[in-house]
Amino acid sequence: MRSAVLGRLALGLSLAATALLSSCGVSAPKSSAPAPTQLGDVPSQPPATPRLVAPAPPPAVQRVTLAVPEATPHVAHAAAPKTPIYLAPPGAPPPVPVYWFGSPAGGHVYITIDDGWTPSAQVLTLMQKTHLPLTAFLIRNAMAEHLAYWKAFVAAGGVVEDHTVSHPDLVLQPYSEVVNQWSGERQAQISWLGTTPTVGRPPYGGLNQTVEQAANAAGLKGIVMWSASMGPRGLVTWNGRPIQAGDIILMHWDPGLYNELVALLKILAEHHLTPAPLFSGLPVAAQ
Repeated sequence: MRSAVLGRLALGLSLAATALLSSCGVSAPKSSAPAPTQLGDVPSQPPATPRLVAPAPPPAVQRVTLAVPEATPHVAHAAAPKTPIYLAPPGAPPPVPVYWFGSPAGGHVYITIDDGWTPSAQVLTLMQKTHLPLTAFLIRNAMAEHLAYWKAFVAAGGVVEDHTVSHPDLVLQPYSEVVNQWSGERQAQISWLGTTPTVGRPPYGGLNQTVEQAANAAGLKGIVMWSASMGPRGLVTWNGRPIQAGDIILMHWDPGLYNELVALLKILAEHHLTPAPLFSGLPVAAQ
């Protein structure tokens, strides 16, 4: 049933993307290619080249973080996980799993959009017309300012997940504050939108074991990072290669989001990739 639904979704998005791109003066690709082959189990962290192939790389390489620094937004780059400044107290729960890629099955990729300060009516209309699957990682304070929009976003099929209360760098916060940042957004969303976040994304890509343990303590089942980003400077992948099935794509709710999304859909069409709901590609959905 899920494959049939996703098949109809892929067809609908393909037709909608073609119409949308034609209205923007861009021709959709005329050639077709066979569906990508199954690449096997998806690692929870970016592997070394070649990706998605055993054996696993050493931990120093495996724990690649794609972060978005404050001064240069939308540029994905590799960085090592940060050494904890604050440790979780004895008896804290174990770390949640961290996901850098989703399943590549069916040529699927996963579009995620962070923050929420500048919601887009054009993006909402696109979702309503095409059922484009989008996941928003929202800051609670931004959600509060545009609550009517996010209710409409959920009604259009959008999924909202946890991006903390006020967007601090979590690796610089004590464990108790990190728990509060995760749980504060989570509880507000349950109350305001009637939906419950399952996973979180740390601001600035700030990640270490303490942050992962605090996510568990707050009721989250996993942390979702990203392997590609799309913004005003275009598409950037974690390894500098063309986007591939299984990639989780980071975007932001900024004034240029609609145009960036149109450009991204063109790139995906050229690579015969289909946006899919995030949880269709994550093991955490079954938890």
